[in-house]
Amino acid sequence: MKRQINPGNMRLKEKTVKSALLVFLLILAFIWILPIAWMVSTALKPENEIFTEEIHWMPREYTVENFIQTFRKTKILIWFLNSVIVTGTEIFFGLLTWSLAAFAFAKIKHRGSHLLFIIILSTMMIPEQVTIIPLYLLMSKLSWVNTYHGVVLPSLANAFGIFLLKQFFESVPNDLVDSAKIDGCGWFGVYRLIILPVSKPAIAALGIFTLFRSWNNFLWPIIMLQTSEMMTLPIGLKNIQSTYATESYGVLMAASLIASIPVLIFYFFFQRQIIRGISLTSGIKG
Repeated sequence: MKRQINPGNMRLKEKTVKSALLVFLLILAFIWILPIAWMVSTALKPENEIFTEEIHWMPREYTVENFIQTFRKTKILIWFLNSVIVTGTEIFFGLLTWSLAAFAFAKIKHRGSHLLFIIILSTMMIPEQVTIIPLYLLMSKLSWVNTYHGVVLPSLANAFGIFLLKQFFESVPNDLVDSAKIDGCGWFGVYRLIILPVSKPAIAALGIFTLFRSWNNFLWPIIMLQTSEMMTLPIGLKNIQSTYATESYGVLMAASLIASIPVLIFYFFFQRQIIRGISLTSGIKG
């Protein structure tokens, strides 16, 4: 005799699972937000409240002196501008380069293209640390050390960007491409008029990932950028830590908060696109 399933019990189990998942996610969110809350709190505390044995999250006396000292003692505005230039340049030229390469691999089939794509894809397995020394020697020979293009150009050799866009471009029906070519479009016309408009979600997702990676990039810029006037924000924060941390943690926390604000604002306004991008990369076809 078959056992009958009670719909009420099923709904109760689903509600229990959803409630447990919600509690788990709330705990993760709380753990994630704790360092940010402490950073904001410390940035708004006067010096005598920071160095105390008693821990209190809310400042007893709010002050903006740490922010004033940050702008007075450091070159954070210059570092901020450098980060904007490096990140914006990498996003623009990266998306242009990766999308053109992905279009060629996805729609312009030629002999050896698959082998070439496998070779490019295999570079993703090479750790970044392995290539730093030869890459630095090359940049030094070209006199590109301590320059914007010395930081940006090596980042454009990104196999992941080509892979992501190629997989998405291949989902565009070839009938659209054939129709455009019959109407007189060349390959660049197909790329500009057909591929790019229908691939905006994938391009936006890749642009968002590039923004986060470039804005927070530390290892390569700290090797390439040697003067204070050329530093990006992550390198500048390290400079503050080594110079002012023993003097004022408030300055360090205020500078960290200033560096975090653009990313937090961007995430707040584009969280839907970020979630869509994550779903694109996690559900991409092989």
